[in-house]
Amino acid sequence: MGFSTALQGRAAHEALIVRQDAELRLMETMKRSIQMKAKCDKEYAIGLIAVAQQGLKIDRADEMQ
Repeated sequence: MGFSTALQGRAAHEALIVRQDAELRLMETMKRSIQMKAKCDKEYAIGLIAVAQQGLKIDRADEMQ
Protein backbone atom coordinates (compact mmCIF):
# COMPACT_ATOMS: atom_id res chain seq x y z
CA MET A 1 0.00 0.00 0.00
CA GLY A 2 1.44 3.36 -0.93
CA PHE A 3 0.60 7.00 -1.24
CA SER A 4 -0.82 8.51 -4.35
CA THR A 5 1.45 10.68 -6.45
CA ALA A 6 -0.20 13.79 -4.95
CA LEU A 7 1.14 12.86 -1.51
CA GLN A 8 4.73 12.17 -2.45
CA GLY A 9 6.08 15.73 -2.43
CA ARG A 10 7.79 17.65 0.37
CA ALA A 11 4.76 19.87 1.05
CA ALA A 12 2.50 16.84 1.32
CA HIS A 13 4.97 15.19 3.69
CA GLU A 14 5.04 18.27 5.91
CA ALA A 15 1.23 18.44 5.86
CA LEU A 16 1.05 14.82 6.96
CA ILE A 17 3.53 15.47 9.78
CA VAL A 18 1.52 18.48 10.96
CA ARG A 19 -1.64 16.38 10.87
CA GLN A 20 0.02 13.59 12.82
CA ASP A 21 1.32 16.04 15.45
CA ALA A 22 -2.19 17.48 15.85
CA GLU A 23 -3.62 14.00 16.30
CA LEU A 24 -0.97 13.18 18.91
CA ARG A 25 -1.78 16.37 20.83
CA LEU A 26 -5.47 15.49 20.69
CA MET A 27 -4.78 11.99 21.99
CA GLU A 28 -2.66 13.37 24.84
CA THR A 29 -5.43 15.81 25.74
CA MET A 30 -7.99 13.01 25.69
CA LYS A 31 -5.72 10.87 27.88
CA ARG A 32 -5.39 13.67 30.45
CA SER A 33 -9.16 14.24 30.40
CA ILE A 34 -9.92 10.57 30.92
CA GLN A 35 -7.36 10.33 33.72
CA MET A 36 -8.87 13.38 35.44
CA LYS A 37 -12.37 11.94 35.07
CA ALA A 38 -11.24 8.64 36.59
CA LYS A 39 -9.58 10.51 39.46
CA CYS A 40 -12.69 12.62 40.09
CA ASP A 41 -14.96 9.56 39.93
CA LYS A 42 -12.74 7.77 42.44
CA GLU A 43 -12.77 10.76 44.81
CA TYR A 44 -16.55 11.03 44.44
CA ALA A 45 -16.95 7.34 45.28
CA ILE A 46 -14.72 7.70 48.34
CA GLY A 47 -16.75 10.69 49.51
CA LEU A 48 -20.02 8.88 48.90
CA ILE A 49 -18.81 5.89 50.92
CA ALA A 50 -17.82 8.22 53.77
CA VAL A 51 -21.28 9.81 53.77
CA ALA A 52 -22.98 6.42 53.70
CA GLN A 53 -20.83 5.16 56.59
CA GLN A 54 -21.61 8.27 58.60
CA GLY A 55 -25.30 7.68 57.98
CA LEU A 56 -25.00 4.08 59.15
CA LYS A 57 -23.30 5.26 62.35
CA ILE A 58 -26.19 7.63 63.02
CA ASP A 59 -28.74 4.87 62.35
CA ARG A 60 -26.94 2.50 64.70
CA ALA A 61 -26.77 5.17 67.41
CA ASP A 62 -30.53 5.71 67.12
CA GLU A 63 -31.19 1.97 67.43
CA MET A 64 -29.04 1.71 70.58
CA GLN A 65 -31.01 4.45 72.31
